[in-house]
Amino acid sequence: MNHENCHIDLIEKPLESELPEGLTEAQLLVTGMGCTNCAARVHNSLVQLDGVYKAEVLLESGMARVLYDSKRVKPAGFPQAIELVGRQSHHNYAAQLIS
Repeated sequence: MNHENCHIDLIEKPLESELPEGLTEAQLLVTGMGCTNCAARVHNSLVQLDGVYKAEVLLESGMARVLYDSKRVKPAGFPQAIELVGRQSHHNYAAQLIS
């Protein structure tokens, strides 16, 4: 696949000076990313979910770390969000919760 045409800008959520107390962390194994723009697309799919405060996606290791409010969002929805953004952009992303 030609990754030169899949540029995407990172979305950052504006936060208060500090993250809220009591956030939970989830880690996911993500496959199908071929470039930094793919990692940005996966990042954006996560941070756009209501209740997700921060996401870090590492292309080299295929890992994603998500900080979220467990009262507002369930981690079971993270893989679906990643897979959906892949389909919408003609990529084949897959994700699995590992913690």
